[in-house]
Amino acid sequence: MRKILLSALLASPLVAFAAPPNLVSNGSFEANAVPPLSFFILNNGAVPGWTLNSQLEIRNNAVGTAQDGVNFAELDAYSNNSISQVLSTVASTTYDLSFYYSNRTGTSLATNGLSYDIGAGAVILPALALNNTGNNVWSLFTVSFTASSASTTLTLTGLGISDSYGSSLDNVSVTASAVPEPETYALMLAGLVALGFVARRRRVQA
Repeated sequence: MRKILLSALLASPLVAFAAPPNLVSNGSFEANAVPPLSFFILNNGAVPGWTLNSQLEIRNNAVGTAQDGVNFAELDAYSNNSISQVLSTVASTTYDLSFYYSNRTGTSLATNGLSYDIGAGAVILPALALNNTGNNVWSLFTVSFTASSASTTLTLTGLGISDSYGSSLDNVSVTASAVPEPETYALMLAGLVALGFVARRRRVQA
C-alpha cells in the first residue's frame, strides 16, 4: 500500500498552478461578427470592452490570419488611434500583460509600430522585421507589472506613419501572476512526508 501511495505521489506534478482569469474583456476582438475575409471600421462604443479614441479596424482573416479565433485588430484604420480598457485590479498585486502583434504584410517598417501603457507611461514595443509573407507574423509580447490601485487602465496605441496601414493586434490578456492552488500545497507536503519516510526506512535498514 505504501509503495502504491508513494508511486502515485511521485507520478503527480509537485507544482500545479491555477489558471487565473483574463481581466481583459474581448481581448481577441471576437465580440464583433465580421464576415470572413473582410473587415469593419468601427467607432467608439461599437467594440465591446474597449474605449476608442477614434476608429478601430477589425479584420476577419483578411490581409492576414488571426492569432486567436478569427478576428484581429489593426490600430491604423483611417489614421493611428488608441484603444483602452479599465481593469479591476488589486493594489500591490503583480499581473502579467501579454498580447500578440504583427507588422502588416507588404508595408514598410515606417508605417508599423505599437506602444502600450499600463499606468506608468507609454512604452514603445520592439520593432519587428519587414513582413512580406502575405500573412501576419505574430510575435508574443509579455511584461509584468504591479498594480497601484483598484483599477488600472490599459492603453494600446498605433504608431508609425498615419496612413491607414499599420500593425495588427490580437489575444490581449492581463492575468494575476499564477499561484499554486491550496490542494497543490497538500500534495507537496504529502510527497515530502512520503520521501522522508522512505529515506528514514532506508537508514534504519542499513
